[in-house]
Amino acid sequence: MNDRVDNDSGTGGWDAISASLAQLYPGQQPRHAAPVLPASLGGGDPLDGISAYFSTQGWPHWHYVSYGLSELYGKESDDPDDSGYGLELTFRLRLDPGAARRRLPPG
Repeated sequence: MNDRVDNDSGTGGWDAISASLAQLYPGQQPRHAAPVLPASLGGGDPLDGISAYFSTQGWPHWHYVSYGLSELYGKESDDPDDSGYGLELTFRLRLDPGAARRRLPPG
């Protein structure tokens, strides 16, 4: 996976995660959910967002990936080797076999 993205936008961590997922799911626009005010901006939600990608590799499933446990917007910690908690959460949720035959709603 691509763990470095060089840019001046201040979203290097976010962009690195998205770039890696774009390689896994070329041309797919993920479904994304985000809090109105994440913790990084003073809100109570610990994550800045979560994206879901649909996959038919193996069993049809959704692949969920968090945004917010690593340093998404620039280096904040004093440790040059770690980025926030040093990880993002990811999991795959298998579709109900009957749902796989129905058309999925547009993303």
